[in-house]
Amino acid sequence: MALSLTERATVRRALGVADITQGLYSVLEGSFDAISTEAEAEVRQLTVDFLNIESILRSSWSRLKVLKVEDVTLANDREVLALRAEGNRLAQHMATILGVTVQKIPFQSGRRGGAMALG
Repeated sequence: MALSLTERATVRRALGVADITQGLYSVLEGSFDAISTEAEAEVRQLTVDFLNIESILRSSWSRLKVLKVEDVTLANDREVLALRAEGNRLAQHMATILGVTVQKIPFQSGRRGGAMALG
């Protein structure tokens, strides 16, 4: 069963590829249809994991303001850093399976660097 349009949109977002420019990324679009059933299942699971990390990150924002509540001590920003690193790893794994390059690191803070960065 092919990846759904929603799953494809999640993969594009994880890899930093905008939906409106999908025609420019024909390699990625072709990869969606060319991968094996096993690879497709793996990409599908990676998208679920990616969305779970996004959800956990959103819920952590309200907890990061307090470091200790009664007997519970939070891991402060280490939790967020670990989640971001895992989300970035998942995006890289998706890209590897699909034979493409991550265009923008999904959980990177701040602006992209590189030779073309202006500011």
